[in-house]
Amino acid sequence: MSKKIIDKTVYVVIPGDKMFNIPNPALTSRGKDQAGLMKKAGVLPSKADLVLCGTGKRHEQTAEILGLKVDFYNPLCGTPDALEGLSNDLRVLAGCGRYPVAKWQMPDTRSFLNNLGDNTIIIADQIFLMGAGYPLCTSGSILKITCRDGRYIKPDIIFPAE
Repeated sequence: MSKKIIDKTVYVVIPGDKMFNIPNPALTSRGKDQAGLMKKAGVLPSKADLVLCGTGKRHEQTAEILGLKVDFYNPLCGTPDALEGLSNDLRVLAGCGRYPVAKWQMPDTRSFLNNLGDNTIIIADQIFLMGAGYPLCTSGSILKITCRDGRYIKPDIIFPAE
């Protein structure tokens, strides 16, 4: 008996540029423009099975500009807090302080991804990607993550085009 191979695709939207060094930052005008360009690019599915969104202003603004109806808000996707100045040895939490990377624990988002259905859109922060073991990307990006039989493969950055 042959084993059935299950494929699914999850899209992760990283909000565009945000206000700097303030708690729960909104998108800047450039960040809003980036979201508008994402929408215009038409790379997201026209009908998502599920839309998940972080709980910060920038996440909500991105969903609104993209014309997405959010099904659920989930802090695992992103919180009102914003990381500034990600580097190899230091994370800066806006308005709160600096934290050495050696003491920073990322949430493991791999099992969360495994439990999502096909054609899911997530509006998330960089920490979500880091928790799944993926590299950072630029603000205002869309990643397409394909799962083949329970294993996610390297994500493709589908916006902006590289």
